[in-house]
Amino acid sequence: MALSELQQPVGPPWELPLEGTFERLVVSSEVLAENPLGDPATRPLYVYRPPGATGEVLPSVYMI
Repeated sequence: MALSELQQPVGPPWELPLEGTFERLVVSSEVLAENPLGDPATRPLYVYRPPGATGEVLPSVYMI
C-alpha cells in the first residue's frame, strides 16, 4: 500500500479549530547525549492544554 500527498483540505474532524493552547517546552536528555547517530539531546516538546486547564493533573498522550 502506498501513500500519496494530496493538495486538498482533509475536512472534519482533523481541521476543527483547537480551543485550548499549545505550549512549547525545550527538554534535554542525558540518555540521548553523545548517541551513536548524533541526534540532538535537546529537543522541543509540545504540550496541548484543553480550555480551562489550570494546572490540575490531566491525562496525556505521548507520540514519538
